[in-house]
Amino acid sequence: MADGSSTSKQNTQLALIAASLLIGFVGGSALDKFRSSSKSLVGGGGGGSKVKLQYFDIAGRAEPVRLALAVAGIPFDDVRIVYKEWATIKPTTKYGQLPILTLPDGTVFSQSEAMLRWAGSEGDGSLYPSDPMMRFKVDEAIGMINDLDKAWMPALYMGMRPALFGHDVDKMDDKAKSELVKNIRETFLKEKLPTHMKHLGSLLFENKGHFLCGNQLTIADLLGYATLAYFQKGVADHVPKTCLDEFPIITAWLQRVKDHPKVAAYYASK
Repeated sequence: MADGSSTSKQNTQLALIAASLLIGFVGGSALDKFRSSSKSLVGGGGGGSKVKLQYFDIAGRAEPVRLALAVAGIPFDDVRIVYKEWATIKPTTKYGQLPILTLPDGTVFSQSEAMLRWAGSEGDGSLYPSDPMMRFKVDEAIGMINDLDKAWMPALYMGMRPALFGHDVDKMDDKAKSELVKNIRETFLKEKLPTHMKHLGSLLFENKGHFLCGNQLTIADLLGYATLAYFQKGVADHVPKTCLDEFPIITAWLQRVKDHPKVAAYYASK
């Protein structure tokens, strides 16, 4: 990821991942293409024969939903929005956000975790079991993963929008900006990441299973995998892709999720 004054494509991608995609750039025929790909979003018309998931061409907030749809055996159109067209498309959406999920009858849903829970309830329902106690466990695990995500957000945004944290970027040179980002991200890795890894490890131990909530894969595992896989990519400055290696319980769990037959099949199809 590029930091400071850089305007690289990677920097744009990471901003979109973190902020539920509230920014973008104007594109010429974007609205027409968006209308043709999802009539129900811009004023009428039923859906197609499949569920339609619309998001940018990155993992981001949509990846857990994609995985849940695939594992649940729900056919879906994975529509990828071009970044430069987002500013034109954004005003036509329900809340000015992506992802958007459209059902075959034209019903439109927003909020990625609502989509995740819906997808997990479909198919055989095993990803988000109907038993109240099991749902409690799944939701607890999702809450733990969200805590990790929130802890990381300041470190992510400091590299792109330091002014949000009271820093006058006009008075900082590139070296000062780089040091600022380096310090906050290294502090996150040293002081915050281990705590969250310990919490997730405790869930694995307490539930005596291969996954966060027992022996069966759930949407909590899919959300956790998508969240932590980011840290293993090495795309963020000062966050090496080996940063999770000191937590073997966590990396083993991530590998089990990745090796799940339906998860593996999904990625093999890409």
